Amino acid sequence: MIRGQTGSHFVVVTQGGGGEADGYTITDPWDGSTTKTLGSYTNVGYNPLWIVTYNGAGKNCARLVPGTPSVQGVKDGSVHQGGVTVSVPPSSSGDTTVQQVGGGSGTPSPAATPTPTPTPTGTPTATPTAIPTATPGGTPSGTATATPTATPTATAAPTPARGPVLVHLRPGARYTVSADGIYLVISCAGSPPRCRIVKFTIDHTAPVLGLRPLNVHVGPIHTMAFRPAAAPADVVLDRPGRLSLAAADTLSGVASVQYRLDGSDWTPYSDDVSFGRPLVAGTVGTHTVSIRATDLAGNVAELDDQPFQVVDSTPSPSPSPTPTPTPTRRPAPPQPTTTPTPTQTPATPAPTPTPIPFRVSATVDQTSVTTFSCPVTFTFTATITYTGSAPVQVPYTWLRSDGATLSTNPSVSFTGPGSQQVQITWQLSSDANTTFTGWEQLKLLTSPAALSNQATFNLTCEVGGIP
Repeated sequence: MIRGQTGSHFVVVTQGGGGEADGYTITDPWDGSTTKTLGSYTNVGYNPLWIVTYNGAGKNCARLVPGTPSVQGVKDGSVHQGGVTVSVPPSSSGDTTVQQVGGGSGTPSPAATPTPTPTPTGTPTATPTAIPTATPGGTPSGTATATPTATPTATAAPTPARGPVLVHLRPGARYTVSADGIYLVISCAGSPPRCRIVKFTIDHTAPVLGLRPLNVHVGPIHTMAFRPAAAPADVVLDRPGRLSLAAADTLSGVASVQYRLDGSDWTPYSDDVSFGRPLVAGTVGTHTVSIRATDLAGNVAELDDQPFQVVDSTPSPSPSPTPTPTPTRRPAPPQPTTTPTPTQTPATPAPTPTPIPFRVSATVDQTSVTTFSCPVTFTFTATITYTGSAPVQVPYTWLRSDGATLSTNPSVSFTGPGSQQVQITWQLSSDANTTFTGWEQLKLLTSPAALSNQATFNLTCEVGGIP
């Protein structure tokens, strides 16, 4: 199952069938539950990407069984680029509702009138699908007659106002929607009524693409997301140059991401379990990177030839100074021997500690998140301010609440007083419906070390229900 930016989530279907998500029982690895259905995920925006089936005896699983669809023209969990016509079978009993529950806007177009075509009579009768041009009524005496100025004409159902769709259909009726969005078709029948839900998605919009540098050389972070090509000097990375590629699609979800580095062939960037690995360019010089993403509906977005520069961050060694010869002095003539008068040696004052010429502060982009879409990526930004005047290169590391540390220690360089920013991300989930509290802080590996504040955040990953 995929949804928007959250990548993928796997569930195990154990029994059921019928072509509707609520008819398939699942075991959910998220919380170990065995009582949910696929509808627990499709009803909150997830779409099925693929299913793997296994056959064999003694697996304690039931066979998938066929079923009779409650509506025609659409399948549960389906994704479409074009319009969708929902048809209610004439034999259907009860009520059917088409409801838009998320994304998109616009005016859906009805395919046919849900009521019979009216037959013109002497006295026009106002109906939702006929436009009478005379006021019903009669004369005080004689036979009541009406003289319409035109023959009543059957028309399509009234065009709904812009906004979320909510349409009730009778048996035998059809209705077409074409605007971007997520739709539920709810059919209720029987006594007591039993409701069946079919969800489908219409997505005409391609994913949104972005590129974010991970190890900027010097100065503030530069972001080249969501804009045309920039000059190579805009993004300068320490070697090896590391970039993160991003693709977001709020409706059908991103199915695949590819990249092309320095004009090479297109290469897969995403796989079944990851949409966010770093991309590395290890050669010093100017490079270009392109990104292409396809959503589940088949819409394709492409961002071509975004330039960036990789520089060698290792400073050149300073040449050793040439020693200056010391002139030779003649020995002084001998002096008469005298007994020196003992003097009292004054106490050596304690050295005054030199203040550290650094100030460090840290922030996090989201301090409190409650969401159905986990895992969540938090971005931490630290600002390092240098008050000294001599050029200096300062190594640093990130500390975080779970005790994890960096495998290597990066560094920042200052040629004089100023401030620089560095960033790091942390992607994680919490236990279902449980709040996790964490933090990260920056540590400058100076002597003595300088520490920033702890940038604290809260994360609650919710499961089940419609948000």
